[in-house]
Amino acid sequence: MNERKKMPGVADYIVAHRRKRKETFLDEIDRLIDRKPTEKLLTKKIRRNVNAVGNPAYPEPY
Repeated sequence: MNERKKMPGVADYIVAHRRKRKETFLDEIDRLIDRKPTEKLLTKKIRRNVNAVGNPAYPEPY
């Protein structure tokens, strides 16, 4: 029975290329968009509500 060699195949290269391209695109968008003004506006408009357990209604921003 033939065992598959441990070398990556063509599909492995295609998937890796797509993943890298997507990550690069998202990193570029993250650099271009300044989220501080949006975050500042939302924190003024949205009040934090606490549920019965005591957890915040939405996750804390980074």
